[in-house]
Amino acid sequence: MAAWLLFGAASLPLAVAPNGAVAQDAESMGGSNLDFEGNGPDYWRERVLEVRARLTAARKRENAARTAYKNMRQRRHPRGEAAAEIEAEFEAATREREQAEAALEALDEEARQAGAPPGWLRVED
Repeated sequence: MAAWLLFGAASLPLAVAPNGAVAQDAESMGGSNLDFEGNGPDYWRERVLEVRARLTAARKRENAARTAYKNMRQRRHPRGEAAAEIEAEFEAATREREQAEAALEALDEEARQAGAPPGWLRVED
């Protein structure tokens, strides 16, 4: 939950942690640039990069598995055990992508609860 505390013409951005602690904007207050748990922007950017790399790899795996699956269906070959392996790989790749997407959403929520500003999670591609 974010709030604005007004003092005359100046305003100080504040964030309130679930435990009631107040984190103020570091630049305007001259304090450290940390969230409620003591993590800074570099920590969160590194975490985002890790999860995005996992998501990118999962999407590539899913695309390759989808292509193999479509080729198998169009050519009606291979059959039997080989076809089952291709289908299983496609299903596993899809689950992996879904899990990576969920991990990215969970990271957003974790950062929000830790009081990390949304800008810390924005990483240029």
